Amino acid sequence: RIGDWAFEFCPSLREVSLSEELTYIGEGAFYASGLESVTVPEGIETIKDYTFSNCSSLCEANLPSTLKTIDRDGFSGCGSLESIDLPEGLEYIGESSFNGSGLKSISIPESVQILMLWAFANCVSLESAEIRCETEELQDGMFISCSALQSVILPDSVVFIGDDAFNGCSSLTGIDLPDGIRFIGENAFCSSGLTEIDLKSAQCVCINAFGDCESLSDVYFDGVLADVCLADERYSDWGVDTW
Repeated sequence: RIGDWAFEFCPSLREVSLSEELTYIGEGAFYASGLESVTVPEGIETIKDYTFSNCSSLCEANLPSTLKTIDRDGFSGCGSLESIDLPEGLEYIGESSFNGSGLKSISIPESVQILMLWAFANCVSLESAEIRCETEELQDGMFISCSALQSVILPDSVVFIGDDAFNGCSSLTGIDLPDGIRFIGENAFCSSGLTEIDLKSAQCVCINAFGDCESLSDVYFDGVLADVCLADERYSDWGVDTW
């Protein structure tokens, strides 16, 4: 057992060998340590709040097949962590779990049942994201300020895109929204690089959902080009309407 905050602020701790008999790693156990790599042993089911948060040198993290939960800020601030394989069987990805990490791509397993807000916010190197789980909600700030994000694959189950979900995704020129999309939140695609968007049969597009999308020229509803003026700097006001 490793207790809560056991090795926090240990900048010279670069390597750790975790016993296969280990069953518990506490909250913030390695917070802001100098870890460069870690292998979490089989049997561990939870990465608790802040366990590896702000481990700025962490470039490799191997997760066990037994993992069910990554709690809040589990890997936030891990700017050197460019890739991670999330195991099938993972069920919960907590708030800001990878916020500000160095991930270049991410694939969310089908087994995930809950994907919390800001999970991949401020991942400025993130280029691609595939969400394979059958979630209905893409929560607030999920990919906010992921300025390198170019490709996003959403499952058909998504009906709700939360506030600021893709705000500041300036490299995102296109996205295929699911046919069942119903709600697009405030600032959801604000300052993104979108050139066109098909809103399908969305019932509510909130204020400033596409504000400051300077390259956005065409908006479609169910494949039909909408008659809206996007040149007006206040064009986002029409987004509060319901269709």
